[in-house]
Amino acid sequence: IPTPALIMEVERRCIVHTEPDATSGRPRGLYGNYFSPASEAAVRKATEVLEPPTRSNILAMEAPAGGHGDYAREEITYVLSTAITGFAAAVSESERVGFLRENVEIHTGYWGCGAYGGNPVLMMLLQMIAARCVAVGSIYFYMGSSGDSDYQNALTIADNLLPVGTSRGLDELAAEIEGQKFSWGVSNGT
Repeated sequence: IPTPALIMEVERRCIVHTEPDATSGRPRGLYGNYFSPASEAAVRKATEVLEPPTRSNILAMEAPAGGHGDYAREEITYVLSTAITGFAAAVSESERVGFLRENVEIHTGYWGCGAYGGNPVLMMLLQMIAARCVAVGSIYFYMGSSGDSDYQNALTIADNLLPVGTSRGLDELAAEIEGQKFSWGVSNGT
C-alpha cells in the first residue's frame, strides 16, 4: 500500500548545486551516482550556506520501479493512490497548523523518471490529477529546460480527463489513462 511520509518544518541549512560545472570540479554534476565519487573540494565548492536557514515540509514518496512495456492499470492506480495520499497529508497538516488550502504548494518534478525509468508525461499527469483530487493550492514542476513539452502534454491530458473543479472515480480515470498506452522508459543510471 502507498506509504508516503510527511516531515514538517525541516530546517534547510544549505543548497548543493548538482548541475554539471567543469570549472567547479563537477564535470558530470553531483546528482545521483555522481555524488559519491566526487571530491570533497568539489562538494564544498557546490555547497551554498543558507543564512538564515529556511524551513520546508518534505513529502517523501517512492515511485514504482522496474516496470516494462505499457503501464498496467494497477501501476497507474498505485501511483495515483500514493500521490493522493501524500498530497492529502500535506494539505491536511498545513491546514492543521494554520495555512489555508489555497496557499498550500507542492513542489515536484520527474518523480520516478530517473533511476526508475518512469514515463515523464504520465508521472506529471498523475501528480496533476492527485493535486486536483485534493484541491492543492498550487503545484510546481521542476524539470529543466527540456521538460516543457512533457509538461504541456500532461496538462492537456489532465484538462481533458479531469477539468479543474470536476470529479470522477479513480477506477474510471485509471482505465482511461491505461487506454492511452503510456510506456515505461529505461533507467538513466542515477
